[in-house]
Amino acid sequence: MRAEEERIEKCIRDKSVVTANWSGVGVVSQSSVRDAYVKRVLRFVLERGSQSEGMRVLIDAANGAASSYTPQMMRELGFSVVTINSHQDGYFPGRAPEPSPRNLGGTMRIIGDGEFSVGLCHDGDGDRLAVIDEAGQFVDQNRIIALLAQDEIEKHGRGTVVTSIDTSSVIDEVVEKSGGRVVRVPLGTLQEELRRDCEDRSIVFASEPWKPVFVELGMWMDGIAGAIRVAQLVETEGDGSCKRLLKRIPEYPILRDFVPCPDDLKACVMTRVRDKLLADIPGVSQVIENDGIRIDCDDGSYVLVRPSGTEPKVRMYIGARTEHALKRLKETTRWVVDNLLGECRHQRDS
Repeated sequence: MRAEEERIEKCIRDKSVVTANWSGVGVVSQSSVRDAYVKRVLRFVLERGSQSEGMRVLIDAANGAASSYTPQMMRELGFSVVTINSHQDGYFPGRAPEPSPRNLGGTMRIIGDGEFSVGLCHDGDGDRLAVIDEAGQFVDQNRIIALLAQDEIEKHGRGTVVTSIDTSSVIDEVVEKSGGRVVRVPLGTLQEELRRDCEDRSIVFASEPWKPVFVELGMWMDGIAGAIRVAQLVETEGDGSCKRLLKRIPEYPILRDFVPCPDDLKACVMTRVRDKLLADIPGVSQVIENDGIRIDCDDGSYVLVRPSGTEPKVRMYIGARTEHALKRLKETTRWVVDNLLGECRHQRDS
């Protein structure tokens, strides 16, 4: 939880940490939750799908925590599983652990050259899921979020989907057609929103890119359960084809870009960018200001401008229905941010 992290960071900064006396440390105990977790996840996915008839899948476990979970659980469900990078090794000898296209080139080639219905890829601790279709093409994370959100909304009949501020409007389109609604929150705050919903219980699914949270299963990000559920959907709804399954989820162009920005100018740029963008972007449907500035438009396009918390950059996340609209929105946004940066630099130096 971000609030807990901030309290810990404050204690460290203020040097207000209290250390325990050696005699008050307590006891050390060991326990295993593996069997309980496996049983719980298998029960969850079998409430939504069925045993496999032997569909062939490839799992790239990144030599991480999921290595001893996803392959075994999917074999137990009847899938024909081929694995790579599936022995645990904290040095990550197979590839860098983040399951991004730049790290999955070899995996994508293996899947494209083989006879697999889908490829399922994890990170080091198993909370992330990346999907590769049978042609060896990386599937945009926004479409996977939309697919799993649609699945949960249809099961419950309605409900709320919580996602991070940087995700695509394709999620809104799919969820709203299925009878649900979307709430966007700042990056890293999904659990806070889930905690606030404990009484109403309206949230049925939540996700940041790569990190699905199946609320009925538990409040944690679970790439293992996500991998199994995607495989079930590929077999039953896609007739063994990931590409066929994803025909029901629109694919729209998106881009992520940035403008170099010194840390001391970020606040100046961000206080002015909202009004400048609103003056230059037509057809605005809503403005979200909980983590940067996000502007959604009537035509489904959107732009998010937010300062990086770790680098001297202002980041831009842009999506549209067509490449032409995307290019136009990118040019407008970059022009606004570049000009504001110049104004702020001039003001600082004058």
